[in-house]
Amino acid sequence: NTGAGEYILNANLAVNDDVTFEMTSSNGDNLQYLKIAGANGIIVYGKIQIAGVKITSWDTETNSPIFQTTTGSIPRAFINLRGSEGGFVHDSEIAYLGYQDFGRRGFDLFGDGPSHDLEIRGSEFHNMWFAFFSNGAYNVVIDGNEYHHNIKYALDPHTGTYNMNITNNWLHHNPIGAICSDRCYDILIEGNLVEDTTDIGIFFSRNMTDSIARNNQIYNATSGIIVSESPNNQIYNNTIEGATGAGIRLLNPPIADDGFTEDNHVYNNTISNSEDGIREIRSHDNILEDNKFFNIESDE
Repeated sequence: NTGAGEYILNANLAVNDDVTFEMTSSNGDNLQYLKIAGANGIIVYGKIQIAGVKITSWDTETNSPIFQTTTGSIPRAFINLRGSEGGFVHDSEIAYLGYQDFGRRGFDLFGDGPSHDLEIRGSEFHNMWFAFFSNGAYNVVIDGNEYHHNIKYALDPHTGTYNMNITNNWLHHNPIGAICSDRCYDILIEGNLVEDTTDIGIFFSRNMTDSIARNNQIYNATSGIIVSESPNNQIYNNTIEGATGAGIRLLNPPIADDGFTEDNHVYNNTISNSEDGIREIRSHDNILEDNKFFNIESDE
């Protein structure tokens, strides 16, 4: 305890099964500040309850957070939920965490069974290697947060993650906004504002099924929404503007070994000021219906 609500963690903190790590503050803008020194982390098998707290990596020599390279080569602090039994992150700021190592990518639901029953609301995640990654997680709510200036991904539910709601978030200045990849299903992506994305706004990837992207606003991305190797999804009521490629792309790679982009329903979307409206590549049996196009440079 360094005083004024600031703390330095200079060890790994393991939260065992049936144990809850709680750090909360009700001081409004005066968040408690947890600085995790070096490459230490919080490893959660039990539950985590964070509210009104700022958490960053920390260099005790420079008295500042640790910045990361574009390759994730610098070991730094992390939060790893390993089969976590649930919890929440509310009204907090989490930043400058993670590097290129499984379980230490930033805010990481990875390892020792699926984590579940987690709620992230009203918080800010920035300058992370991965601001969110999950493997097999379920019953997750990510609502009303801001994700910005993250190095790899803002939101990356992965590998069998299901029953997850990504709603009402502001995702800006990330390479990819939200990408769900490798057998994810029952994912709802709704009401998000995705801006100034260097690559893809929303990405359904590698056999993502039975999921919905609706009522999202996507501005200034290479592609607004991509569906790749993924069947049986609905993409509707989205507004996409300023895509330097296509507003919506449905595709399969030359060798589609994870699934096929088929039986998707894409309707009531508005696409404007983009190179192409909707582009399909090596996909089939999709329905494109009642979409609106304005100021398309090449092809609707």
